[in-house]
Amino acid sequence: MESSFVVWYIFFLASVYTSALDAGVDSDHSSKTSACPEIPIVENADVSTTSLKSNYTKGDLLIYSCQQGYTGRVTFVCDGQKWRNARNTKCSRKRCQLPEDIPNGRFVVINGTEFVYETTIKYTCKTGYRMVSLTDTRTCLAEGWSNHLPHCEEIICSPPVAKDNLIVDGLPDYDDNPLKYGHQLKFTCNSVELKLVGTNEITCGENGEWSHPFPKCEEIICELEAIHGVSVFGVPQNNAPIKFGHKLFFHCSQPGMVLIGRPEVTCSAEGKWSNSFPLCEVRKGCGPPPYVEFAGLVALKKTFYNSEERVEYHCQRLYTLDGDNNFMTCVQGKWTGSVRCLKPCIVTIDDMDNNKIILLKGPQRIMYAPHKDHITFKCPDGRYPTRKDVAFRQQCINGVMYLPSCY
Repeated sequence: MESSFVVWYIFFLASVYTSALDAGVDSDHSSKTSACPEIPIVENADVSTTSLKSNYTKGDLLIYSCQQGYTGRVTFVCDGQKWRNARNTKCSRKRCQLPEDIPNGRFVVINGTEFVYETTIKYTCKTGYRMVSLTDTRTCLAEGWSNHLPHCEEIICSPPVAKDNLIVDGLPDYDDNPLKYGHQLKFTCNSVELKLVGTNEITCGENGEWSHPFPKCEEIICELEAIHGVSVFGVPQNNAPIKFGHKLFFHCSQPGMVLIGRPEVTCSAEGKWSNSFPLCEVRKGCGPPPYVEFAGLVALKKTFYNSEERVEYHCQRLYTLDGDNNFMTCVQGKWTGSVRCLKPCIVTIDDMDNNKIILLKGPQRIMYAPHKDHITFKCPDGRYPTRKDVAFRQQCINGVMYLPSCY
């Protein structure tokens, strides 16, 4: 009896141990298969501290809060092996209201593509206006657009201060009319004896400033140049200024001296002399050679020629030199010789039609005959000479040719 009890007790303990062992193995396997790994990282979001634990099993939740500037609700569920986004959501940038327009200006996006958190816009003013606000940008923040709306102000330039003898063209008819961007003013002096110092036209620019300083009118003064060996008349007394229109006259008082240049100069509107001051030189040469009608010089013309120096002329096309001499020579300050170019004759078709004549040879056409050349005519068939004392072969004499006629 006692031995039977001992056997039963041993069997009971073995059964309890086996059950406990089996329970322990099952418990460890269940723990391993129902746990989730480290919590996932969600962009622009932080996990809520209330859902933080040392380990997570099936059915546990992770709740994320979106960071500043982002909106949405993200929840992950442990399915026993991994984390699953319960709603497949994310944290998106917060949107700002549509930016406000400003009078006389506009905005453009300079950072970002939509009106969402961290997008920046920039305001610019239209032509004729300028930005007067310290800041011209606004950024979409978590609480809305940053900064105040900028302000564009119409560009106005200050009117010119009245100056003596200065005429301003382009001022408004009334003093309360502003001079706006792009407005132009033109300036002149009220006397021909004055010159404008500075630009004659200015424009109101983008910065509210004129494109150039205002000009002024000054009296036209010519400086007296150095004079050597030339007598001059007309210099003002006591070194008084030489004004616009004043004349100076020059001549050579020493015998044997020749004035090279113009004998008279005038103070011009630019404050310069009309010509260079002349010189007196010991030369009994000649100035430029005389003009010959219908002729030109073979070589370049000079302003001074020495005595015995000569120049050669050539007649223009169809003009004929009269004689064999085509030279002129400087002799003791004067040009000697005679060059003459004789004219050609021109007979037009109208001339021949009026006299009812035609060319002896060839078709009717305009004819050119140099001096002493001949042209022969005839009467058309059925017509006869009007005068027998006028020959049908005529010669050109210095541009003149007599034409026969027919009836």
